Amino acid sequence: MDMEILQEKENKLLERKELEIRMQYSGATPSRKEIRQAVGQKLGVDPETVAIRRIGNAFGKPEIVIETNVYPTKQLCEQYEPAYVTNRYKEKPAEGEQKEEAATEEKKEGKENEKPKEKAADKKEEAKKGQG
Repeated sequence: MDMEILQEKENKLLERKELEIRMQYSGATPSRKEIRQAVGQKLGVDPETVAIRRIGNAFGKPEIVIETNVYPTKQLCEQYEPAYVTNRYKEKPAEGEQKEEAATEEKKEGKENEKPKEKAADKKEEAKKGQG
């Protein structure tokens, strides 16, 4: 993959470099993870400090334009970038784990819903006893 930095801006307030990069590739369009690794390697920084904001490509051209922010530390990246950007790179749990978590949450919700019904039924019975 060939990369060319089209524009580089130092944002001192947010402690980051804002880059626009043109990348030429062969075959399928590279994934965000692959792009992040390549940008980190090209700039000589940890890929976890690279936040890819936008990837644009023209139909039929093996070329993409990337807008990215590069931070000095991973903590600053997570602090300044929106959650939807940083969540793209987090490990997703396996499908089985997701199903187990969903089932556990449903059980909790079911139990929570039952308690108020029981309390309401108890109150009705107490009201009937008080009247009779």
